Amino acid sequence: MRHLITEDTHNMRPSKDWLRRNWQPTTNEPVTYRTHRLDSYSVRSMEMGEGPPLIFVPGLAGGSQLHLPLLSQLAHYFRVISFEFRGEDLVFTRRNTTDLHTMAEDLSEFIQVGGWERPYLLGTSYGGILSLLMAKKHPGLIQSLVVQGVGDRFQPGILRYLTGQILARFPLMEANPFIRQVFTMLLGGANVPERLIDFAMRQSWTTDQAVMAQRFRSVARLALAAEVQGMSVPTLVLTGNRDIIVTKASSEHLARNLSDCRMLPISGGGHLAGITHPAEIASHTWEFCREFAMVG
Repeated sequence: MRHLITEDTHNMRPSKDWLRRNWQPTTNEPVTYRTHRLDSYSVRSMEMGEGPPLIFVPGLAGGSQLHLPLLSQLAHYFRVISFEFRGEDLVFTRRNTTDLHTMAEDLSEFIQVGGWERPYLLGTSYGGILSLLMAKKHPGLIQSLVVQGVGDRFQPGILRYLTGQILARFPLMEANPFIRQVFTMLLGGANVPERLIDFAMRQSWTTDQAVMAQRFRSVARLALAAEVQGMSVPTLVLTGNRDIIVTKASSEHLARNLSDCRMLPISGGGHLAGITHPAEIASHTWEFCREFAMVG
């Protein structure tokens, strides 16, 4: 039987310096780190807050730390447990080739090993895709699902092409003006605070570039609606009206293929809306999840 193998008792409280540099509010709740042994790798989780359990699945790059503004807001309502992909932390798994269904099985195994009884699940972008695939195969593992920045497929066009090709072929630096412009658009375009752009770029580059490219290729041609058609877990799809990666039409097409789904807009939100609109996403998630039995 697989077990939780490490529990770190040390806690981290976000500092005033972090708040000043990254602009967004955070929580005073302590953060606890744990390590769980899965069949193929050991995953490190981050927990904060109190309340019903909610598993958070991050996007393609930057891990859970990229979404700390959102996790901090979610911790006002939930006991938030992050999930990190294979390749995010550990040297020996960083460049292993894995397909989406294997990664979705990692998520289902994490939920079972952790022992949470039908937690809520929130996935953003790449993490939302994996969450949907997992929920399609294992609907009984979770109460409900919220996804943000997810549609039937990524928007075709030059940004997708350039991002995929450049990540696969060229080393990138934070100072690269093209990459800065990409992150500005991912965060919703004009009027995004510079410190948020800096934070998103710096944290995203903690993920190995080859791993980013590999993950990107795995979803570039995916037709997600067909993969999860008829999925019965109650699902909320959050869509940013400034998302350049996933269009509203693509999200609507996905929603029509799910048995129990509703959609809500995030006004002014880009693809990385969890950084710019964390309180709004947390509130929508709470209002949706409180309809179900575990929330009092």
